[in-house]
Amino acid sequence: MTIKELLRQYRTIDAEITDIKGRYITEPELSDIFDRELGALTETRRKIEEYISNISDSLIRYIFRLRYIDGLSWDELAAKLTTDGKGSFSSDMLKKIHSRYIRSAPEV
Repeated sequence: MTIKELLRQYRTIDAEITDIKGRYITEPELSDIFDRELGALTETRRKIEEYISNISDSLIRYIFRLRYIDGLSWDELAAKLTTDGKGSFSSDMLKKIHSRYIRSAPEV
C-alpha cells in the first residue's frame, strides 16, 4: 500500500472506530471481534498521524493535516492557508506541492 492510499483512509478509519465503539452497546456479544478491529484500526490511524507529524517542513505538514485529517478539499485548503496568513495558494499549487512530496517521500 502506498502512503497516499494509506493517508486517504484516515477519515474512513476514524468513522469506523466511532461506529464500532457504538456497537459495543448494541452488540456486546461481539466484543472480542470489535476489540481486534479497534486495535487494527487504531494502529493504522496512529501510523498515519505519526507519518504526518514526522514531516519536517511545516507548510507541507500543515497541508497534509488539513487535507487528510480534517478532510478539506483542495479549494478549502487554499482558502484556509490564505486566511491563516500562510501565503496565497491556489488549489493547483497545493496539489503540486503535495504531489512532489508524495513522490519523494519515504513509504510507511
